Amino acid sequence: MFQIVTRLIEIRLRKFLPPKDKTAVVLFIGMYFFLAYLLNLKYEMFQNYIFLFAIEIFTYHTNRTDLELLQLNKKYRSILFIEYLCYSLPFLLILVLHLNYIQLSLYLIMIAAAIYAPRAQTKKIKYPFRLFDPFWHISFRKNKLWFVLPLPLLLLYMGATHNNDNLILASFGISALLSSSIFNNREPIQFIKATVFEPKKYLQHIIKNSAINSLMIIIPTVLVLLIVQKTALLLFVPLLFIFPIINMLLKYAYFKNQFIRQIYFLFVIGSCIQIYLAPVILLLLPYLYKKAVTNLQLMHYASN
Repeated sequence: MFQIVTRLIEIRLRKFLPPKDKTAVVLFIGMYFFLAYLLNLKYEMFQNYIFLFAIEIFTYHTNRTDLELLQLNKKYRSILFIEYLCYSLPFLLILVLHLNYIQLSLYLIMIAAAIYAPRAQTKKIKYPFRLFDPFWHISFRKNKLWFVLPLPLLLLYMGATHNNDNLILASFGISALLSSSIFNNREPIQFIKATVFEPKKYLQHIIKNSAINSLMIIIPTVLVLLIVQKTALLLFVPLLFIFPIINMLLKYAYFKNQFIRQIYFLFVIGSCIQIYLAPVILLLLPYLYKKAVTNLQLMHYASN
């Protein structure tokens, strides 16, 4: 059973890590535990954020294509449960260290619910996104992100009505990560080589397109703030654009090495948890923009 679990974890890691690169695997696991360490430092403020990883597991489970094959094993549910426990281990240890057995139980129940819940066949949904970057459509359809979108709105409403700043922060964080997740996908390099746009114009079109598409996520947040009469929080709405912009610039700046991009993006998340480091991230935006343009130029003109 444990051999099967190990193999499943290796298959998942292979999707976004260099093949047969043990150093990359060690660094990734190290960064994973480092993120848990940062959450532990600010446990009282960010303890509810741990459930984001349970939601990520639920999303991953609902989009798995190997479930029919796994069901040939009579113990497939136990295999899945152990696999998901391995993904959650650093964050479960935090709950154990703080003796928070209620949240620990809720987390395990969420994992079990994902495994035992029947897979529903959903109808096709038309997405109101501009098609210059097709990954907005692909990500929302493949990962069923529309079902996650009501969560930050609910947290925002609850946080605003009960004056709970942690829930409001969680809401803004989930909304930003939703729009950031789009840029975890890469278009084929042949598409960049064949585009009629100059590299700088191509990047500017991506930024403009992403800003417009992000409004589909941000506008509901603004409406909830107006409904609960928390207009002062509207000043923080522009910050929701920063996460996706940084992830997009990292994507093109390190197009051929997505592992490095992921490490840097985890660093960005960790820096935002440590509030005093957040301004440093803003200072890096011009550098990332210039590096992204340079990298696009190298790829675009490589065939000429």
